Amino acid sequence: MITNKNQWYQKRNLRTSSFIDDSSALDNFHVGIILPENINENRILKLTELTLNILSRWCSNISIDNPYPEINEHLLKLLKINDPYISVTFNSIKSFKSHINVFISPRQITDMDHDYISIDGKGWLSCCSFNKTTSLPESKSQNDIIGISFAACLVNAELFRYSIHKPCVPYTKWYSVWNLECYDYQPVKDDGQDWVQYDLGNINLIGCGAIGSSFVYLFPFTGLKANFLLIDPDPLEIHNTSSSLLFSADAAIKGELKVLQNKQWLNQYDINAEIFPHYYNNLSNSNCDLVCCFANEKDIWASLQNNYPPLTFHATTSKNWSVNIGRHIPLIDECIACTFKDIIKTEFVPICGGVELPTINTETETHTAILPYLAPVAAVICLAQIIKTVSGKIEKAGVTNFSMLTPNGSFIEDITKFGNCTICESQEVLYKKSFGKKSKFWALSLR
Repeated sequence: MITNKNQWYQKRNLRTSSFIDDSSALDNFHVGIILPENINENRILKLTELTLNILSRWCSNISIDNPYPEINEHLLKLLKINDPYISVTFNSIKSFKSHINVFISPRQITDMDHDYISIDGKGWLSCCSFNKTTSLPESKSQNDIIGISFAACLVNAELFRYSIHKPCVPYTKWYSVWNLECYDYQPVKDDGQDWVQYDLGNINLIGCGAIGSSFVYLFPFTGLKANFLLIDPDPLEIHNTSSSLLFSADAAIKGELKVLQNKQWLNQYDINAEIFPHYYNNLSNSNCDLVCCFANEKDIWASLQNNYPPLTFHATTSKNWSVNIGRHIPLIDECIACTFKDIIKTEFVPICGGVELPTINTETETHTAILPYLAPVAAVICLAQIIKTVSGKIEKAGVTNFSMLTPNGSFIEDITKFGNCTICESQEVLYKKSFGKKSKFWALSLR
């Protein structure tokens, strides 16, 4: 039962505070957000919303300089949904008492004697700068959600590093989620392509926690079509709100099932979603066109692979501030179980991945640490990889790692092919005869 502000933050920040020597460091950390004159451009408004969405899940003091005060109520509601005790002020940057400011898609920054970050995103590109100005031209794309979502994660990573006093030096970086590259200069063009409203068919989404719910939150903005089966037995807890784009404070306080809030979000965008509030191992009929696996408990990886999964994508966070996104095209890529065979015990902790935290209230209840922006960035990259794959751009590597410990932006790819796997190497005959041909993306396995 939450009765006051201190109780809320103690429970909400449970997973975040383990990364901080002084857990009270975030209590007074104050961020200023400066919105541009072109906030009415759809991508800029969405970039603002996503930045604030993540920020409000770990920072409780925010000031906003907004040239369009008519949307202040909308922004305040968004923030209060995530944190009922958040302190939000709307005023001029000249009145800010912030530790650091964030400029959303700035055209020019002058006379700034205060540390600041500037961000922008469009198409498949994102840019982030510390104590430098950077922005992107107005977007002509109809699909900006990847670039702006990635930018929102980048700025939150920089803000978090700043809040815990990690060394920060001036830089400007451009990130292409299409090429999985980071640049010290603005690319001449964004090589990424717009995508049509692909119909992904039937998706089994396993694990509706931090990554899964962030994936679900972003999905309606891609324009993609799908029917979802949401698989997760767990109820929401307050600490879940710190690392998800979707989970609300009210739902967490009530202890609603995770699958229900995910279903409600998709349904309001007319995307069909059914729920299976149990572990995947209890699912008797798992026929689908695509699997998104964002869970790693109950030996899920081996169970999934032994069920002859179709095209599969998976993502997890690790305790070294990085995310891992994997793809398994049957008969092409190493399978999901084999991908993690050497690191399951050393790198990943069941549920979300991270370092184990002390027990709470009971002798058996344990939780894991996760930074607020890791799950969203995992969801963004996973979405990007799915879109690229179904549109014909298939990376040679099946697994991609991205670290957010620094702004260096290294995408590390692991190229391991089908054939050395302890499970799927024996499945080739049945895949070709029966299982594969039942799925929408079977042709990918015939390349």
